[in-house]
Amino acid sequence: MFRLEKVFQNDGNGFILFSDSIKSVILLVVTYIFTILIDNSIYDLSDYTIYTRSNFFIYSIFLSLTYFILSLFLKNEKEHKKNFLSFLKGDILNIFFSVIFSLAIIFIFQVDFKLEIEFIYLIIFQVIGLFFTKLFFNNLYNKLIDNNIIQKNIMHKIHWICCVKKNIFNKRSKEIGNSKKQKSLPKISNTFVRS
Repeated sequence: MFRLEKVFQNDGNGFILFSDSIKSVILLVVTYIFTILIDNSIYDLSDYTIYTRSNFFIYSIFLSLTYFILSLFLKNEKEHKKNFLSFLKGDILNIFFSVIFSLAIIFIFQVDFKLEIEFIYLIIFQVIGLFFTKLFFNNLYNKLIDNNIIQKNIMHKIHWICCVKKNIFNKRSKEIGNSKKQKSLPKISNTFVRS
C-alpha cells in the first residue's frame, strides 16, 4: 500500500516539489485555456489545434519549464509556508524571471512571437491561477497536517532537546558523583607507604 507519510516525512521537501510541479502544469493549462478563450468559445476547449497554432504555444512551454527549474533552484525552504509573502517571494518572482528568461530564449532563437496586449492579460491570468493554486495547496497542507500525514517534526525536535538535556544531566551527575567519591575515599598518605 502506498503511504504518503513516507513521501512527506523529510521536512516537507516532497510536498514542496509536488506543489512546484503542479504549479508548472497549472501555468501550462492556464495558458491553454487563455489562448482558446481569447478568440473562441468555451465549446472549443477540446480543440487542441487552436492552442498549437496560437502565438503563445512555444512561450507557454518555455515558461512552464523555466518556472519549474527556477522553483527547484531558487527555493531553499524545508517546509511549506502559507503566508502571502511566500507567495510574492516564491511564485511571483519565479514567474517574473521565467517570463524574462522565456522571452530571451524566444528572441535569441528568433521564434515567431508577437508581443500584444493579450500578453499582459495572459500574465495577469497566470498570476491569478498561481494565487488560487497557492490557496489550494495551503488548504491541502493543513488537511495533511490534521490527518498526521505530514508531521511538523515538532516531536522530533522535542525528543532531540530532551535527549541533549538528558545527556548533559547524566554527564554532570557522573561528574558530581565522581567528585563525591573522590572526596569520600580516604586519602592514602605517604606515612603508611614508608617502610
